Amino acid sequence: ADAGVAHTLTYLDRSKAARAVAEARIAARGLSGVRFVTGDLLEAAALGPFDYIDCCGVLHHLPDPQAGFDALAAALAPGGGLGAMVYAPYGRTGVYPLQAALAALTEGLAPADKLAVARQVLAGLPPSNWFLRNDLLRDHRDSDAGLYDLLLHARDQPFTADAVMAAVAAAGLSFAGFIEPARYAPETWTQAPIPELAPPARAALAERLAGGIKAHVFYAVNGPAKPCVPAPHLRPRLRGATAAQMAAN
Repeated sequence: ADAGVAHTLTYLDRSKAARAVAEARIAARGLSGVRFVTGDLLEAAALGPFDYIDCCGVLHHLPDPQAGFDALAAALAPGGGLGAMVYAPYGRTGVYPLQAALAALTEGLAPADKLAVARQVLAGLPPSNWFLRNDLLRDHRDSDAGLYDLLLHARDQPFTADAVMAAVAAAGLSFAGFIEPARYAPETWTQAPIPELAPPARAALAERLAGGIKAHVFYAVNGPAKPCVPAPHLRPRLRGATAAQMAAN
């Protein structure tokens, strides 16, 4: 809208409360060209086709995540793109055993009571618990909503990097890349010799070496993926100093 480009946006969510928030924000900015739909991601194809789909933090909560990938692929126009985020396992070390423990302790309780039990459990965890030892985990400290989403969600299936790429391929899309691609290069994390590996195996190796990736943000295309080449004006150049001067400092 700010760029003055003709557009039609479709907002799709099962939550009426979330839709109300989104509608209020669109109204506050005086924007138009947005249609709001309360519905299921698996029905996205009936609303398309779309040139671009953004799906953040949804696929890993579905009963069948691959069905979600397939539904989004079916909703894309030829050449259309998908940007998505799914949880990753290694950076969330400690989350899944504690999720299982809390599920056993809170079965049948109301949400408010589940939160109370979770707070009690967190306050008494031993220092050996991996959840406490993972400094990357902070959502539970911010709000009840953050705690509930992190530890009490009914369904949470993380993806390794190679599993993301496999799901994209199974949906008939071309994988275009991860955000922060350097994190998915083994060379970023080790100086040891790295054998020739296929892209999924390289990404999986890098993820295991890094250990701290909590989520994967990635792009996929309905059609051949084109290599991204940096524009010449975005490449850094030395100005006002020679390479020797820079090295000396």
